[in-house]
Amino acid sequence: MFPIPFNEASRLEVLERYGILDTKPEPAFDQLTALVADTFGVPTTLVSILDCDRQWFKSKVGLDVDETPRDVAFCAHAILDDGPFVVLDAKEDVRFHDSDLVVGNPNIRFYAGAPLVSLEGFRLGTLCLIDYEPHPDFGCEKKAQLESFAALAMQIFEMRRKLIEDGVVPVTSEEAEEAKRDLFALVAHEIRSPIATIVSLSQIVDEQMFGPLSDPKYPEYLSDIRQTAEHVASITDRMLDMARAKTGEIVLKEEECTLSDLLKLGVQSVEKAAATKNISIAASKDCETIRLNVDPTLTTQMLTNLLHNAVKFTPEGGRISLWIREAGIGEIHVEVVDNGPGMSSSKIMGILGSHANLGHIKLGDHGGTGLGLPLVRRLIELHGGRLELTPGHTEGLTARLRFPAYRACDDTSLSAQTA
Repeated sequence: MFPIPFNEASRLEVLERYGILDTKPEPAFDQLTALVADTFGVPTTLVSILDCDRQWFKSKVGLDVDETPRDVAFCAHAILDDGPFVVLDAKEDVRFHDSDLVVGNPNIRFYAGAPLVSLEGFRLGTLCLIDYEPHPDFGCEKKAQLESFAALAMQIFEMRRKLIEDGVVPVTSEEAEEAKRDLFALVAHEIRSPIATIVSLSQIVDEQMFGPLSDPKYPEYLSDIRQTAEHVASITDRMLDMARAKTGEIVLKEEECTLSDLLKLGVQSVEKAAATKNISIAASKDCETIRLNVDPTLTTQMLTNLLHNAVKFTPEGGRISLWIREAGIGEIHVEVVDNGPGMSSSKIMGILGSHANLGHIKLGDHGGTGLGLPLVRRLIELHGGRLELTPGHTEGLTARLRFPAYRACDDTSLSAQTA
């Protein structure tokens, strides 16, 4: 597994704004990598972008492939630091001496990568040098020179980003187009069934198929029509919420809130569904004094989405636990823990990575819009926090909202226990 920066979700979101992934070669980048290769006398120079599970090369000299998995990338380590990351001799470095790229083709021995840092301070990738012989003399002067070239590469990135924002350069990423196709498929799948139900039930009532309207079946069908229509409205609201979050149109309306009150609202929203499946919900008791400066509506929406997701995947007679924890760095963590089938690492990465914004959301056997968790991720990030999804050892999933320390009110104290 490759190392992951602490701000990975936000980093990937900023990367997406550049519209750079999977774009065609551009002269400005190719001229730069050729100049860098000539300056340092190395056979391979790359402008490498770190996506959620791969490194993709915007420009390359001396390499035939367009991308490699992130878990074998030297650059995955390079974006963890502010300065250049240098491996003088990979065969002598305990981190890489047994790497497939070192012991096999292309037999890398030397690597130096300077991070490409966005205006927001996120390290999106690297400008890197690769050689198949060690470079024991790569000192401070060369590191500084490599940093200068990386800064120049980032200036090209920023100019390109500005042109995209001004509508001069269109975003042509193949993955963006695939995300749109996934979204359309998702919408078609989700809305087709409830609309068909509404039409069918309405036809039964309209044509009085069971005789006069006094028949008790008609009120039952009318209730089903109302519930189905509400479901369609919910899907539409989710999609609009996602669109507003993506474009930055959601503005936090912060106020001091008691966390237990927001939790109660979330639990109330799923009580009926949980009772239908005989699912128990145990909430932490001693959180009456926990107060946060948050948007109460959006925070309740996050908790409600996590709880609905937990109820949906928890089996009959299962259990859901709510925990409030105070982290050592002053953060307040809200955890929703279920004993359902859990979630694979790849699906978690898909939700927390850059492709979870609208598309690339697959439907499982349990149905649902597939928009709940990505929306929660966006809303908690608006609060300066993070969403974490952790599978259990044998079953279940823990969904954790991490509110930063500055959200906690001064009188907040905590001792969490389960009911």
